[in-house]
This record gives sequence, C-alpha cells and structure tokens, in this order.
Amino acid sequence: MAEKVKDYEYTKMVAKKFAQLAFMARFPRLNLLALKIMSPLMRKQTWYNDPFRYAWVGSGEGRKPVTYLKGLRWGIEAMAEYMQSHLDAVLNNEPTVWIEWDISPEVIMALGMTPVTPEWPVLFPNAKGSHYVPDILQAIEVEGVTEDLCSASKAAIAGTLMKQLPRPAAIITSTQPCDSVQSAYQVLAREAGVPMFCLDLPYHRQEEDFLYFTENVRHMISFLEETTGKKMDYNRLRSVLEESNKTNQYLSEVCEMNRAIPCPSSLLDLLIIWPFNVCYLGNPKLTEFARYIYEDTKRRYKECLPGGPDPEKIRVVWHDPPIAFMPVISWMEKTFGAYVVADMVGYNTIPRIDTTDKETMTRGLATQYMNLTMGRHFHGTADLFLGEQDRFVAEYNPDCFIFSLHRGCKQSWAMKNILKQKAKEHGLPILIIETDIFDYRYKTEQQIKDQIEDFFISSGLSA
Repeated sequence: MAEKVKDYEYTKMVAKKFAQLAFMARFPRLNLLALKIMSPLMRKQTWYNDPFRYAWVGSGEGRKPVTYLKGLRWGIEAMAEYMQSHLDAVLNNEPTVWIEWDISPEVIMALGMTPVTPEWPVLFPNAKGSHYVPDILQAIEVEGVTEDLCSASKAAIAGTLMKQLPRPAAIITSTQPCDSVQSAYQVLAREAGVPMFCLDLPYHRQEEDFLYFTENVRHMISFLEETTGKKMDYNRLRSVLEESNKTNQYLSEVCEMNRAIPCPSSLLDLLIIWPFNVCYLGNPKLTEFARYIYEDTKRRYKECLPGGPDPEKIRVVWHDPPIAFMPVISWMEKTFGAYVVADMVGYNTIPRIDTTDKETMTRGLATQYMNLTMGRHFHGTADLFLGEQDRFVAEYNPDCFIFSLHRGCKQSWAMKNILKQKAKEHGLPILIIETDIFDYRYKTEQQIKDQIEDFFISSGLSA
C-alpha cells in the first residue's frame, strides 16, 4: 500500500477521539463556554484549527443550547462504544459481520455479534482532521481503484486492504443504491475470504414486492445463522427494534416540524446523528440523543423560533448535502438566513416496525431497508425520487433547490436534466453542485460556498 499505516491505526485513532470527546461531553456548560470562545478562530478553515474544526461543528459551534450538548453526549458515548467494540473484536479474535451502510444493523446486534460498517472511514476520521479521508482515498487510488468510484466504497476497500476492519464471519450487502456498492463489496468479499449475502431490493413497491423482499430478509437471517453459528434471538431483536422505533419516531417528528415557518431545527442536527444511526441504530444511547434533538426542536416549534440564532430568510431543499463540509450548513444559516428544511440524508420517513412476532419484525425490517437513506430513492424508477421532491414543495414551502451531484452517484448524475425540469415545473431556482460529499480534493469548502453565494444573489434570494 502507498499509505503505510499500521494495522487498525485509523480504528484506534477514531476510537481514541470518540473516547476523549465522550469524557469532555460530560461537562456541557463548560463546553458551551469553550465553543463560544473558540468560534471566531474556527469559522475560516486554516491549518491550526484543522484537527478540531469538524468536532467544533458537530458540537454546535456555540450556536446550540446547552440541552443539545447534553443530548450529544449520548451520541458520542454510543460511537465510542461502537469503535471500541471493533478493537475488542480484534483483541479477542472474535468474528464480526460487515454490513453495508445502507442496511441498518439491528439483526447483527440481535445475533449477539459486532456490526461493522465498512464505509466508516469516510464518516469519522474528519473528526481528527480534514486531510485524513483524502489520505485514505488517495492511498487506495494509487493501488488502482478508479477515482470516480464512490468515495464511501473506496473507503470500504481501503479499510479492508489497509487492515482497519476487524475480521468478519460474513458480509451483508444489497443491490442498491448503486454500482459502486455492488462492485466494491465483491472486492471486500474476495479479500476477506468469507461468504456474502446480497439483499435484492425490488424495483417497485407493490404488495408482491414487499412479500418478495420480506422473504429475502428471512433468507438473510438464515444465512447469518448458518454462517456465524449464532441463533437469532427474536426477543433480543424485539428489544433492539423497539429502540430503533423510538429513535426513528423522534427524528420523523423533527422532520415533520420542519414544515413550519420558520424551520425549527438545523440540518446539522440530522446530519450529526445520521452516521451514528448508520452504524449503531438500535442502541439506547442514540435513542436518547434523538430525544434531545426532538425536545429542542419542539421547543423552538412552539416558540416559532428558527433552528439557529439567525432569522430565517431562505428555505432550501438540498439533495445529498456534503457531509464532510458541514461548516457550509451553519455558514448558510449565519450569512444568508438559509435553512435546509428537507434533504436526502437526514430526512427520516422510516415507518414503525411491528414487534409483535417474528413475522411482523421480518416484514418491518424489509420495509425499513426500503426506506433508509438512498434505499428509498434509488431502488426503482426515478418517480420514487421525483415524487419526494414534489411532496417537499407541497409541504415545506421551499424557496429553492440545491442538488449535490456526488462524484460516485451515477444514478443522480443520470437525472441531472430531469431535476432541472422538476425545479422549472415548480418555478423554483436550482443550483447543481458537482462535488464529492466526502473529499475536498474534488471541490473545496470555499468553492462550494462561492457557488452557493453566487446562486443566492443571482436568483434574487439574497442581496
């Protein structure tokens, strides 16, 4: 490998970072004071603040109330446990299950095994500095992985070849959302030398499609039992799914309240908890974090307050916001009063899972997989995605669209002109940003800000 790193070096680094943050999160009032003091030095990206800036944004930049920091503590503690479970699996030589990031991990947790999301190297290393993710991706590109593969898929391959992921007993993937995932997971299975099960999401959403996919999920559970030697504990699964139900209900309520004017939450709330849920949905600590987000949003909703300290002036629907560039979100709120009222990543429409018995839970899991981020958009016709945009216009009263065409999302690029036509139908201005939502080598934070500023001004949304 071009990037010479020790086995599990990135894993240990991220685990240590979360452990440190978990300790600091015990002192929310002190943290809020520190965030307010350091914020003037953090707003502009430069060399001295790079190791801290991502964590600063995730902690609210001193713009969120102390109650948010109290809730964030639970999320950070959950992720500290998650990363430590990877290291424990290595130390104890215990097999894990690798599970694609667009499939929630409750089944693995119910088996009593450690879920590993191979894509985590693009989700968390930014907390240690913005250069870490590009370093990982560049290392794997030198080895011959094509640059236009999704950076999340590249990171999964890098994590495998650079030995940052604990040993799996099996791998679970799916036929969606894209070719990048399907090709990358073949590499993962080959390198790990373990069996892989691929969930086959149906093209449509008729009753026969749900019946087909429910049977597919049932086969996945049987595959895991046979491959891992573990027996599914459906009582444990019920407990995990009930936590998932609570988490999703809180976040769904937040998304519903965002229809109000002004929008009572910031997209940062939903973007922060999203990768946590990708890896560890069903953990009670994430339920508690979601509850704090919900309670703060509910307070703002009742008091007719926007999701940040700045007045709302522009309402934005944003497809695929750039996760590695979260400072852009707060910059939009502060500079233009622009709040994202609905998006593709953080927007939650996951229905409640009926935990009555084994059959209802299996059906519920199938329905949930079809409604997770990306899964609800790209397993069928373009009408599924375009219909969501119609609903956003009808219910959220946006002033404009922003679409980030992530370099690896070929299915999104294929709809570029269709998206422009959809915006024209609604009489709304649209900005299409060609970017990589994890990698600043393709487009920098400042370049993204410049495009957004020009768009707001040229479309008459801002002076």
